[in-house]
Amino acid sequence: MRVGFIGECMAELKELDGQLSEGFAGDTYNSAVYLKRTFNQHETFYISAVGSDPLSDQMVAGVEEENISTRFLKRDTEKHIGLYRIYTDDEGERSFIYWRSDSAAKRMMSMFDATDIASMTALDMVLFSGIALAILNEDDLATEAEDTLTILTKHIDSLNIDGDKKKLDVLMRSLYTESLDILV
Repeated sequence: MRVGFIGECMAELKELDGQLSEGFAGDTYNSAVYLKRTFNQHETFYISAVGSDPLSDQMVAGVEEENISTRFLKRDTEKHIGLYRIYTDDEGERSFIYWRSDSAAKRMMSMFDATDIASMTALDMVLFSGIALAILNEDDLATEAEDTLTILTKHIDSLNIDGDKKKLDVLMRSLYTESLDILV
């Protein structure tokens, strides 16, 4: 089985034992990792965009170490990957601060060419989340004034992937519900 995950993998900063720790994570990226670790026989693809900087290089190396294909991981020479910081209070409740407003992943859909799109249609399944859809730059997708969900639905539909092969995780964060309020 060939499975693609559309989303954004970000640099993650969190405190562990009094030290700031760096890693890489994201909802769809984590799902891709779990699928590949559990079902190694499945060909797993991460579909996104990253920068051309050392932090992006480190993230791509991590994706490859997980045996996830970077065939659809585009490089943007003008942007970088997003970053977030996790804070944990005394009760163990986590909070997050994000720096992603100018990340490469926001422009990913405009970076795929006809060959990429044709190759994606050969995937057996494509998974994406509400968060992955919400971060995309509407200007790169829109040709006329339409709401975000309509634009993104049309773009995903343009991949010509059968409906039963597309899977949406409607995981949402309150900061994105303005653009995708129809899902909540």
